Amino acid sequence: MAGGERAGGAVSLEELVSRLVALPMRPAVVAIEGHGSSGKSALAQQLSAQLDAVIVTGDDFYRVMPEEERAALTPEQGYRLYFDDERMRDEAIVPLKTGRPASYRRYGWEHGGGLGALVELPARPFVIVERTYVTRPELRPLYDFVVYVKTPPGLRQARITARRWPSEPAWPERWAAAELWFYRQEHPEDYADIIVSGASP
Repeated sequence: MAGGERAGGAVSLEELVSRLVALPMRPAVVAIEGHGSSGKSALAQQLSAQLDAVIVTGDDFYRVMPEEERAALTPEQGYRLYFDDERMRDEAIVPLKTGRPASYRRYGWEHGGGLGALVELPARPFVIVERTYVTRPELRPLYDFVVYVKTPPGLRQARITARRWPSEPAWPERWAAAELWFYRQEHPEDYADIIVSGASP
């Protein structure tokens, strides 16, 4: 997967779809990586409208833990522990990759924590996994194709500002510090198969 295509720095949605359709394996598991508010979720929805795909929403696997424990994490610990990626791997990605349906309980964002509603995902020819950190080394071998969404920092910040964050005022700064640690250590753009722009609304 290393050495992603850099045609003009990014490629069109049409070219991305063509590349995915040409993949020889089915199911094909596609990771969409990028900074927070870069446009990963929007791209996943656009792809699912053109492919027979199911989307694994990585934010569903936010880890259940006491808030005081979460607040005490260092940036590296935040990267490693904010999300329960072992559960995402075992309950979602692995079943779908082997052609089986998957089910799991999503994080209860709407009621402030804990595990919430049951999510059931049917088996499909394409599996799209999207979220920051989804290409961490432990998960990378599961993917057949990696997409990196590249978006100007100013636009990402405007989107972040418009979002509703947890009531704890230091949370955006802690999140940004963990994300920065990941990008400086792992350089996910370098091993993407393709880069797309997330600048569109």
